[in-house]
Amino acid sequence: MPVLLKTKIYMPKARLPLVKRERLHEKLSAGLSGKLSLITASAGFGKTSLVIDWLAASDRKLAWLSLDAADSNPARFLTYLVASVQTASENFGSSLLEMVQADQLPAGDILMTSLINDLVALKSPLILVLDDYHLIENPVIDEMLGFLLEHQPSQLHLIITTRQDPALPLARLRGRGELTEIRDNDLRFSLAEAQSFLNESMKLKLSVEAIQALESRTEGWIAGLQLAAISVQGSQNSDEFIRSFTASHRFVIDYLLEEVLHRQPPAVQQFLLKTSILERFCASLCDAVQAEEAVEPGHGEAGQVTLDYLERANLFLVPLDHERKWYRYHHLFAQLLRQRLRQDLTARGLSLAPLHQRASQWFEDHDLELEAFHYATKANDISRAIRLIEGKPVPLHFRGAIVEIRNWLDSLDRTILDDYPVLWTTYASVTLVAEKTAETEAMLRAAEAALGKKETTEATRDQLGRIAAIRSTIAVSRRQVERIIQESERALDLLHPHNLAFRLSTAWKLGFAYQLQGKRQEARQAYLQVVKLGKSAGDLIFSFLARVGLASLDVADNRLRWAERSYKKVAELSQNLRGSMAYFQSQLGLAQLYYEWNELEQAEKFLNALASQAEMPDSFMDSHLDYKLLQVRLELARGKSNSATQTLEAADHYAKEHQLLHRLTKLSEVWVQVYLRVGDLNAAETLLRQYPVPLSQVRLHLAKAEAGKATMILEPLLQDAQVKKLKDKELHFLVLLATALLMQGLVDRALASLAEAFALAEPEGFIRTFVDEGAATAALLKQAIAKGLRPDYAKKILLAYATGDTTENQLEDSSLETLSERELEVLRLIAEGLSNRQIAERLYRALDTIKGYNRLIFEKLQVRNRTEAVARARDLGLL
Repeated sequence: MPVLLKTKIYMPKARLPLVKRERLHEKLSAGLSGKLSLITASAGFGKTSLVIDWLAASDRKLAWLSLDAADSNPARFLTYLVASVQTASENFGSSLLEMVQADQLPAGDILMTSLINDLVALKSPLILVLDDYHLIENPVIDEMLGFLLEHQPSQLHLIITTRQDPALPLARLRGRGELTEIRDNDLRFSLAEAQSFLNESMKLKLSVEAIQALESRTEGWIAGLQLAAISVQGSQNSDEFIRSFTASHRFVIDYLLEEVLHRQPPAVQQFLLKTSILERFCASLCDAVQAEEAVEPGHGEAGQVTLDYLERANLFLVPLDHERKWYRYHHLFAQLLRQRLRQDLTARGLSLAPLHQRASQWFEDHDLELEAFHYATKANDISRAIRLIEGKPVPLHFRGAIVEIRNWLDSLDRTILDDYPVLWTTYASVTLVAEKTAETEAMLRAAEAALGKKETTEATRDQLGRIAAIRSTIAVSRRQVERIIQESERALDLLHPHNLAFRLSTAWKLGFAYQLQGKRQEARQAYLQVVKLGKSAGDLIFSFLARVGLASLDVADNRLRWAERSYKKVAELSQNLRGSMAYFQSQLGLAQLYYEWNELEQAEKFLNALASQAEMPDSFMDSHLDYKLLQVRLELARGKSNSATQTLEAADHYAKEHQLLHRLTKLSEVWVQVYLRVGDLNAAETLLRQYPVPLSQVRLHLAKAEAGKATMILEPLLQDAQVKKLKDKELHFLVLLATALLMQGLVDRALASLAEAFALAEPEGFIRTFVDEGAATAALLKQAIAKGLRPDYAKKILLAYATGDTTENQLEDSSLETLSERELEVLRLIAEGLSNRQIAERLYRALDTIKGYNRLIFEKLQVRNRTEAVARARDLGLL
């Protein structure tokens, strides 16, 4: 977890004495029944002060977050948000923090769902304040807050202070009466409040006329009144000052700041100017930036004394913690100080760079790397910025600093990038996160060109390795298997041994490619290497993904029990990374296993728990489709053919919309199973012409009672699977081959094949592999029972043929109703492979009439489709 500035997560100390603003306090209190209190106004209207003063009388628990521009990074924003709530509830948000620290940040609604669930668990009402939200410039964060507001639990009330309306669903909240708004006109000091502020808080003795003049000319703007009051305090003639206070608003600000600044001792002026580059500061940081120059107000003491002086003098210093360690300047004051500093240094031919460099060094020394990087870029210190990016085993942009680094790189001239090729590779890496592959490739080519002009060293080889690693990632998203392997192997050859971050991700991609290619042993070795490297590097994400890969290889080898242990282990270890792909894949893997074991309720439970995450696009592992395809199988197993069709249509649309062309063949295989289930052989045949998947061809031949053709396809497939030791395929082929042989009357050969299948399946508890092939396979199982071939196992499988639990007597032939002569005639034509329309033409009947006969036949035979009807009829001797 990154080191946090704790001053951001505590409410700033109130600066007493304050003007009590009862009318606004009452409005805020009334707003607690809604979801959001929005305090939006220009700078200097006392937004933060109002909230602090009101909260002082509140008995609710409080979480405070002072925002800055760097918080536009979603990971950083959420990290600080959780930390702020933890000040009120110590163990809050651990799951969300784990998600935020993952290499790939989950989608916003997943993150917010975790946050909301933790908020619901809070025992006491909570007020969450987001101060200075206008500094956030990221629509992703706006969307996350919008999601939070839509689903906000009653325990939470949100307060936002900002200079501009945020991109949140304000109109909807307003319409529901869930929004309290306080704006410029509400915040302007009334004449009575201005009088209280000037004469009581600021200890002035101004006449009513003088107060009216200042209130009128500042239009109740609090900062303007404060600036005027400070200047009046140091003026010999307050009446003359107020009379001359007639310039336009901007010039009034400039004049007052000049008056305030020039009235301070020279050392204090220098302190103010030089520390104005800091967004927040403490005494030691101020001393570091000031270096050996005098920083005290003429007393020869250190920076803390100066800070104490500034606070006592009301010189726009805002304490950020109760320990009075961290401070910031009023934003307008800081802005004008910086402007004056630039003018002063330019006039003397000097630069701001040394100040920023010293600030960067201080932050680095205190393990605040993101802030150190920020000030290095302000100093235009390229070498320091690069070193800070690369400083740890995991580069800075892999630890939540993508936005800051991308913005900096966007600002650099191409010649600088050419001088430092590492910047090109970093640029490509952060660009790829946004899935801009064309831009990424252009940057990689630029990096190669720049490296070509450099002498070959370990460092340049490592950069070439990174280029190959990034290209392998692009290839993963495109499912270019050969390219993944080529680039990954090149990357591993070139990358420095200590570059564990890139080596880990690359080794995982290599294993993934081998798995796609069917090279299971090579994939296993690659995944094992990732697990080993991950232990050395302290990596979790890729180690977990590799463990998931190993479990899926166990499934492919028919080692379901071993895979279950592996998936459960990953799920346990990644419990706090619920938004991660590893956690999702482990849970989905378990659901698939429970489905195979016919534990349908358990499988459904796991799928439902993953529903929200499954909807998120994922170009690397196609999790959405894997989830949907299992959902289709579950719906078919429940006898819900219509629901299965709708789910499959959605999955098909998703695959085509996202150009997941490599998954269309698998989708076609499932489509054929659905078509055969509903008896639409024509649709299955049409699809097979486009996607001639052997297993689908076999199933269609069996549905058309063309068992001989099915056998001709299956025998070479089975032989190939046995030679290559593809255990999962071998089992499927054996089950189908045994079914086809029985349909041909070759009982002994059928049972021999079934015996081989049982030998593979029974130790691991396979059920659905048999059941999903329909009633024809049920007939095969009955033959096994009759012949004493593992009868207990065969009976267990037969019991799974009905949706949900069933008993043997439901499968007894005696419970079947007798078919009429017309129904038998239709059944025989179905067995010949005729479509409903062809049967209608043959029998001179309407199409709807034939469909009605279909339904009656299915009902009487207790089957779900034409394929099962033919198989059941053969089993009963009706054909």
